[in-house]
Amino acid sequence: MGHYRIRRLMLPVMCFLMMAGAIPLTSVAQTPDISTAPSYEETVCVRELPASLVEGESASCGVVTAPMYPDGESSEVVRLSVIRIASTSATPAPEPLLILTGGPGQALDSVLLLFGDAVPLYRPVLETQEVILFDQRGMGLSEPSLACPFEQPGAASATPVATPGANLEAADLSLEAALEPLFACGQQLRDASIDPAAFTTITNAADIDAIRVAIGVDQVDLYGVSYGTELALAAMRHSPDAIDSVVLGSALPLEANFLLSQITAFDEALKAIFAACDADPECAAANPDPEGTLERVVADLTASPITLMPVSPVTGEPVEVPVDGALFLNLLYTSIFIGEGIPFIPGIITSTLAGDTTIIEGILSLSLIPAPTAQGALYTFVCQGEYPFITQAEIDQVLADTDALEVLRGGAFVGVTALAFPVCEAWGFPAAGEEINHPVHSEIPTLIVGGGFDPITPPQFSEDVAANLPNSTLVIVPGLGHDPITTVGDCTIGLAASFLADPTAPFDTSCAAAITPDFSPAPPPGASPVASPVS
Repeated sequence: MGHYRIRRLMLPVMCFLMMAGAIPLTSVAQTPDISTAPSYEETVCVRELPASLVEGESASCGVVTAPMYPDGESSEVVRLSVIRIASTSATPAPEPLLILTGGPGQALDSVLLLFGDAVPLYRPVLETQEVILFDQRGMGLSEPSLACPFEQPGAASATPVATPGANLEAADLSLEAALEPLFACGQQLRDASIDPAAFTTITNAADIDAIRVAIGVDQVDLYGVSYGTELALAAMRHSPDAIDSVVLGSALPLEANFLLSQITAFDEALKAIFAACDADPECAAANPDPEGTLERVVADLTASPITLMPVSPVTGEPVEVPVDGALFLNLLYTSIFIGEGIPFIPGIITSTLAGDTTIIEGILSLSLIPAPTAQGALYTFVCQGEYPFITQAEIDQVLADTDALEVLRGGAFVGVTALAFPVCEAWGFPAAGEEINHPVHSEIPTLIVGGGFDPITPPQFSEDVAANLPNSTLVIVPGLGHDPITTVGDCTIGLAASFLADPTAPFDTSCAAAITPDFSPAPPPGASPVASPVS
């Protein structure tokens, strides 16, 4: 979002955010002789803060200790790593804003960067209130950690697929290469006596109120992205009186299953892009029959994979990567997910069929960035909250009923869905409670922002969530993919800041409708989807 977030073998966000810090797996943290009432302790910052944040002045770090189990019947605790960023207002709102990261499994590091001078995206929200970043339970620097062996400091690879370990001249991005280290990770979690039932969206939601209690405020505001929206919705049900307002970017309803939506939403996004291209005379002339062309490209690459030499962002050296039909689909998915690659999709397909792989080689380079989403945490949550509630046969039936593109049927698209079935079967974790699938109804003021081409949490999800939140404002940004709030800067983050400043006041959302992709221009040779013509 995952959720969002392995796309072919990693969540798409892995390719575009900096590596989140991982810590060695520890056994369950326990304090048997003290109260498990939530508490906060300020500590020295072990993470490097952006230059614009000064420890002890504009930012501080700490640890929130919270009950491991919300029922309070156990003395076991979790310790959540927290960073508090001071408001720039002389009279800040009494409610701090908690930012809920995606994944599940994304640490706070990549969000922290967006408060720095290089990309000061989130600074407008500081004009209203304090912001609190935290590593969710099992993630980042929180304890106990769900980090896999390959995610721990000193490991040969920060992800099972992106970095090829000892062989830095070749990378295997296949499904098979991802499975073995993930199987080993599940065994490690069992050997460490980790109780998976303590790591679900329901227990995660209880931590939000624990943070509020620990820092001593009456209410908080929430801002969730992707999986963070599912977590925010669960928190709205868990402690509604403790939440003043909520912002949801790329909403994921609790009742949805993203192992299904990762495929169906990708299908919808591709069809919408093909339709937009057909409606544009220049795009249609340059890319006749993009659906048929995609089928030919995937079939050709499946029969005869090609070897490309993208430059690794980690080493700066070329890396040999075999590209088959499944990996090509994942490269398209990544481009749509980020949003700025949407206008290039028809051209990428057409040029690849013609033998020009310049653009996909550039996208492939991004796929070699180490993952910021902890796979141990991701599958601990997925294997309890998603996998038990759907079967491959049900997915196949939905794809048939919706007349999904043939290239997306039969397991051709390798994302979290393809990995989850063998991984979760091997891990053998129990199913989470049925509550995790119940829709959330709430009167809390909420801003919901979705992307018109989102390939995992489609616009329909935002509409479904809004239907259950009578005090919500729904904004669909037509030209963007996943996480539209942080994709285009001033407009969408401005909407969030305006809403948070006064959640009950009307505000102008018209700028979002103007964000549309121009499918006419052909990308120049060597272009990257990061430089697409989004107006």
